[in-house]
Amino acid sequence: MWSCESTPPVFKAVYAARASLRGLLVVVLACGACCSTTLLAQAPALPVVAFEKTVQDLVERNQGAIVSIARVRPSATEMIIGPDQRVTRLDPLDPDFVPNEFASGILIRGANPQEPVVLTCYHAVRNGQRYGQPVKGDQSRLFVTFAGRKGCWATVFAADPRSDLAVLALDSGALRSGDLNLTPLELGRADEMTKGQFVLLLGNPYAIARDGSASVTMGMISNMTRRPPPDPLVARDDSRKAKPTIHYFGTLWQVDARLSLGMSGAAAINLNGELVGIGSSLAALDGYEKSSGFVIPFDAGVRRIVESLIRGEEVEYGFLGVSLNRAPVVIPRIIEGYPRVLYGTQVEMAYPYSPAWNGRIEPGDIVLEIGGVHILQGDDLMREVGLKAPGTVVPFKVLRGQQELQLSIKLGKWPVDWEDQIVASGARRAALRGLTVDYSTGRWKLLPQPIRFLPGVLVTEIVAESAGSRAGLHVGDFIAEVNGQPVGTPAEFTTLVTAATGKLKLTLADGRQVTVEAE
Repeated sequence: MWSCESTPPVFKAVYAARASLRGLLVVVLACGACCSTTLLAQAPALPVVAFEKTVQDLVERNQGAIVSIARVRPSATEMIIGPDQRVTRLDPLDPDFVPNEFASGILIRGANPQEPVVLTCYHAVRNGQRYGQPVKGDQSRLFVTFAGRKGCWATVFAADPRSDLAVLALDSGALRSGDLNLTPLELGRADEMTKGQFVLLLGNPYAIARDGSASVTMGMISNMTRRPPPDPLVARDDSRKAKPTIHYFGTLWQVDARLSLGMSGAAAINLNGELVGIGSSLAALDGYEKSSGFVIPFDAGVRRIVESLIRGEEVEYGFLGVSLNRAPVVIPRIIEGYPRVLYGTQVEMAYPYSPAWNGRIEPGDIVLEIGGVHILQGDDLMREVGLKAPGTVVPFKVLRGQQELQLSIKLGKWPVDWEDQIVASGARRAALRGLTVDYSTGRWKLLPQPIRFLPGVLVTEIVAESAGSRAGLHVGDFIAEVNGQPVGTPAEFTTLVTAATGKLKLTLADGRQVTVEAE
C-alpha cells in the first residue's frame, strides 16, 4: 500500500479524481440534466484532467522513439494493379503500402552512442535479412518507419529465440545523412514494479501506425511472473520444444490491455516515463487477446539479455544440470515449536560433472530458494537459473532429509539447441591459437550421446591452418587441462592460454595429450 510520502503524484491525482468525480456526480444528478453541462463547464480543473495531461505529456515525450516494422517480400499486398492492369511495386513509405507482416520496435542506444538500434521481438523479424549479408532464400527485407513518415531499411544485428528478443541495425547511410533526427530511449528498471501499477503501451497494432505515428493504449499490471501455456502437441513429440522461450517458465506481466497483432515490440512506459518493458502479441497469436496482453519486463535478467544483443553477441543462459520432479513439493514442518509449510521442487538426479553435481546437489534434495527467491515448482527453478549468466555463483537453499543446507553453485551454460536461429554479428570470445571454446555444456549437438557432461571447455570453432588445426584438434573436443592446470570455463581457458608464451600442452577429457605450437 502506498503511503502519502511514497505515493507518486500521478497516483495521488487518480485517487483525488475518483473522490472529485463522485462528488460532482451527486451534484449533477441533484440539479438534473438541464444544468449538468453548465456545471461541468464551470468546474475547476479536476484531478482527472491533470492525470490526462500527464499521460499526454508521456506520450509526447516517448512516441518519437517508437517505430513500425514491415517485413517486405513479394506478395499481392505489396503491389497494386492499375486500371490498365499494370502491376506497380509500392514504396514502403507510400500511404497505400500495407505489409504482409508487421510489428513495433523501440529505438534504444546502440554500442556506438551515435548509432541507435531498434529493439523488437524475435518472432516478428525471424527470417529477416541479417546484418552484413545479402537477402537469402525466403528471407524478408525489413523496413523501419519513424515519426514524420521517415524511414530506412534495417537488418537483424542480433537475435535470440530463447528470449524472443532481437536488435535491428539501421541503414548506415540513412544514419549518416542526419535526416532522421532520432532520439532513443534509455532502458528502465522493472524490478520494483508491482501489480496494480499502470503502463502506457505504444506500438503498431494491425499496422495502423505504419506511417510512424505510434498508437497508444493503457493498462494495469494485472499479474506478474505469468507464462503462456505450452503447446501440448509439441510436448508430446519433444518435451524440450514445448517451452521454446524462457517466458514459458514465468517471466511475463499480464496487463489488462489487448495487445493486438503488430504490438509485438511495443514500448511499455510507466507513469514516471521510464521504459520498463516490451510488449508481445503472444496472447493474440494464441487466440485469446481480447482480455489481456503480455509484456516482457526489463528486470535485471532481461536487461542482461538486451545488453548482449546490443553488443551483437550470442545470449547465454545459466544452467544447473538436473532432472526434476516437476510437481511442487509441500512439506509440513515444526520449527521452533510452530507449524510451518515449506514449498520447493525435488531433484531426481544431478548429472555427473554438471554444475549441480560440482556444487554437491544430491538426488532427493528439495530446492527451497535460489538467490533469495522462493522456489515453488520446477518452472521457477528454470527461470531463476536461466536468467543468470553462466559462471555466476548463486546461493541455493536446499532441504536434505530434515536439514536445511546453504550451497554456493557456479552455474554453467544452457545448451544451445536451435543454433541456426541465433544471430550474432559480434564474437563473444576471440579465437586463441585458432581455437574458440565454450562452456562444456554450451552446445546441445556436441554433447556426447546419451547425454552426459564432461569436465573442461568445449571446442566450438577452429580456424583453418591455425596452430590448433595443425595440432589435430577437432570441433567437439573437450579440453580439461592447459599446461597441467584444470579449466572449467572459457574465462579460465583464456587466462591460461594468454599467459603462455611457448607451446601449449592440452589434456583432453578423453585422456589424449595434444601440443599446440605458438603462433
